[in-house]
Amino acid sequence: MNQAFLTYHTHYVDWIRKSLEIWAARGRDTHGGWYEHLGRDGLADIKAERRHRIQARQVFTYATAQSRGWYDQGQDIAERSFEFMCLQGWQGAHFIHRMDKDYAITDERCDLYDHAFYLLAAASLSKLTGQETYTLWVEKIMASIDALRAQNKGWREDNQNSLPRRQNPHMHLFEVHLYLYETTQDAKFIARARDSLTLFKDHFYAADIAGIAEFFESDWTQASGAKGRTLEPGHTAEWIWLLGWYDKLTGEDHSQIRERLFDRLARQSGPYLIDETQAPGHTPVRTTRRLWVQTEWIKAHITLIRDGYHPAADMLPPLLDHFMHDYLTPKGLWRDQFDHHGRDIATTIPVSTMYHIIAMITELDDLIKAKP
Repeated sequence: MNQAFLTYHTHYVDWIRKSLEIWAARGRDTHGGWYEHLGRDGLADIKAERRHRIQARQVFTYATAQSRGWYDQGQDIAERSFEFMCLQGWQGAHFIHRMDKDYAITDERCDLYDHAFYLLAAASLSKLTGQETYTLWVEKIMASIDALRAQNKGWREDNQNSLPRRQNPHMHLFEVHLYLYETTQDAKFIARARDSLTLFKDHFYAADIAGIAEFFESDWTQASGAKGRTLEPGHTAEWIWLLGWYDKLTGEDHSQIRERLFDRLARQSGPYLIDETQAPGHTPVRTTRRLWVQTEWIKAHITLIRDGYHPAADMLPPLLDHFMHDYLTPKGLWRDQFDHHGRDIATTIPVSTMYHIIAMITELDDLIKAKP
């Protein structure tokens, strides 16, 4: 393994240890629930409304940290966060969407995107602890998701039949079903993952432009107007990573799709991806650069490096260097968004971003630990 990768791996693991510590100290209330974000001063915004799925993302974050040996209190924090998530958010058949600072429910809908992360939270604790209670929660949350099954493939957005339909929740269902299959080897999970993969091939992936469509009508035709032309480079990078994971688990081969998507993203100017472009020409629309988008771009590089794809191997070291310098602060926090001039424009430090960061460092950790 290249010495540069080993050096970056050390720097990133040291950084995540600091970050886990600082968020554990500042990011939770006295009942174990996570605040939506910290302010630019590094202190919690205790008045902000909370998307309930951030609890699930932090369960995954700290369970992963414990399993990697990066944070000794990870299991305790993950389990307490899960307990809070269920106590304050479970409605008997599904979890809520939002609550205010006093835990009053402000939106009780059963949201598909949210439930992908509730399922990931339960799966991560089931994997970490082996306790039956978390396995039972996996089944309960899957039942919530199945209640949103649509007649014409996939799942509905929520229990209010909201439109437009989005590829994003189905992508994260693909992710969590791969996670569950890798953990359990239960064929039902890879079958569920293939439901999302079918949608990807039939509707999301636009082969003619090497892009991923985002928004759809109820019948899976692309949404009208600008929404139907929306492309998000971060999601494209995420699919590159996920297809690589799927191929590793199944022995199938989507390398041509992954490399084509990667090569299209690599035509950008500079090391980073912007937040939004528009089909058919990948015309820039939002030239800002969120942090999470770059973590998915790094993960896309890593999955192709495993395949021996040399352009990704050449591009990754400078990308890791720029990302550490530009986005991450030495004390374990981050700058969440830049404008097209490279100016830091983030007004908060969202807790939800931590899920993306630890997943990226986990991929780097696996790359380092793999045999050459």
